[in-house]
Amino acid sequence: MHQFIFGFDAADPRGCAKKLRARGIDGVVLGSASPDVEEALAAEGIELSLFFQAYALPHDAGEDMLARDIDGAPRAWFSSGCPNDRDNAQRNLDAALKRMRATPTARRLIVDGARFASFASPEGTDAFYTCFCPKCISAMRGYGRNPDRLIAAARALKQGGYRHELDDLWTFRQEIVEDYFQEFAEAVHGLPGHIEAGAFVFAPSLSGFVGQSMDAQCALDWVSPMLYRAWPEAEGPACLNHELAGAFGIFGREGLETACAIEDMLFEPDARTPDEIRAQGYPPERIGREVAWARQYLEDIGDLLTVSEGLFESDDGDDARIPTLAPILQLKDPLRDHVAKLALENGADQIGWFAYGHDD
Repeated sequence: MHQFIFGFDAADPRGCAKKLRARGIDGVVLGSASPDVEEALAAEGIELSLFFQAYALPHDAGEDMLARDIDGAPRAWFSSGCPNDRDNAQRNLDAALKRMRATPTARRLIVDGARFASFASPEGTDAFYTCFCPKCISAMRGYGRNPDRLIAAARALKQGGYRHELDDLWTFRQEIVEDYFQEFAEAVHGLPGHIEAGAFVFAPSLSGFVGQSMDAQCALDWVSPMLYRAWPEAEGPACLNHELAGAFGIFGREGLETACAIEDMLFEPDARTPDEIRAQGYPPERIGREVAWARQYLEDIGDLLTVSEGLFESDDGDDARIPTLAPILQLKDPLRDHVAKLALENGADQIGWFAYGHDD
């Protein structure tokens, strides 16, 4: 089993690499790697991947780069700006490609945060009702959407009602992220050395709401659903217990079930309150079902894509190329081994570990 970990002790690269290898870790994900780190990882046969944040804001960013909510107010989320700010996205991608060229042993470039704001943004639930900045309004029209109807539907949702026009909003988000993933993959594949394009993505049950549809993920070589089951602190963006609780809080139980059914996303009834979900976490068995859903969907889409689309072959499915499925799990989960076993039994190709927050 291939296991990777997010993070590394760059102060003691040789010692850290030896410890990781002894514990069965054969992959590391870092933002950057010095020659000493590269050498230490290579000596232990540990694969190196680099990651970057798709829409990260520069340190001197002004309010004009922030996403906008339904009232036009600027909103920060995940230290990111508007997903339709192409100049900012290109700046981040160019910097990541430059780091890859300077890191000859790296075999994969992984993008994080290629999405819209989620249910559990630390900046608050208002961040979810973005983005309706001028760039996004223009893009909505370009994709044949009616911005006024989408704003009205989002406003109704904020006031406790679900309108079917929201389906167009989720689809618009997915179109934007799908375009990004395709452009990202093309740029990565243009690097020398057969570099893979990867992404950290939300769980299948929630990914469509932030734009990361399973269809969009098929443009990639490697996908890593973030399945952090039970983060115990007050905030936990991308952690399933916080995101699911946030989704119930925003949609209501019936609204979330309706939305998932329309968008063909995994939905499982949960009688618990949002506070109980945050406190108790996802059941381990549900992690297994998230992985199984991702595996089946990626295989089904992979079987439909053709060479002429520039993606993955397949007439009969036998030689279809689909992304490597590499869910990343919470390292300090008391049920860690059981959760990993379920993920593997349900179709994971690899397992990743993330020391979330002050786990170390």
